[in-house]
This record gives sequence, structure tokens and C-alpha cells, in this order.
Amino acid sequence: MIYFDKSNIHGRGVFSKVEILKDTLIEKIPYLEVKREKIVDENLNKYTFGISKESVCIMFSYSSLINHSDTPNCVIRKNEEVKILELYSLIDIDKNEELTIKYGEDVSF
Repeated sequence: MIYFDKSNIHGRGVFSKVEILKDTLIEKIPYLEVKREKIVDENLNKYTFGISKESVCIMFSYSSLINHSDTPNCVIRKNEEVKILELYSLIDIDKNEELTIKYGEDVSF
């Protein structure tokens, strides 16, 4: 449903292979939760997302490479039942359109 390619926003990004309708579950995202003070590598820190005041997560999926937008077309939600993150579309997304999320200070779930 998604692929990785060169982005006009920043470097590389994640794009839709097909048209994606609003409120579609795009990807289930396995992740590792880590205490903030344990992330000492600045390069690795670029790919973490805040999950609480004390912790960040490292996502093992294409979603960790999604670029920021102030008007995102996707959102990441935490599914506590199965301890996984989920990427959902906020609007209809065209085929080959870049997926975006709003970073903020921390991604909120």
C-alpha cells in the first residue's frame, strides 16, 4: 500500500501505491519504547517519536520515515490493546501522494 522514494518535502518520504480513503488503517507499526535519556546517538534521535514525558519510541516500519506537515494527511494512533501503533489516513490520499504527519514537540497518541 505504501513505498519509500525521493521527497519534495525533505530528502526521502513515504508515498501511497494506491488511492487511500479517509480513516483507512494504512500500517500497523511495531515499536520499541526507550527511556529518553538512553538515546545518546543524535542520528538515532532523529528517528524517535515521543510517547510520554519519560519515553520515546523507535518504530520498525516505513512510518518512521514519514515527513512532517502542518496539515498532515495521516495520524499515528497508539493501540494499547495490542501494544502497537497504527497509521491512519485523515483524508482521502491520491495514488503516489506523499504521506505526512504532524510532528510537533512530540507525536501525540
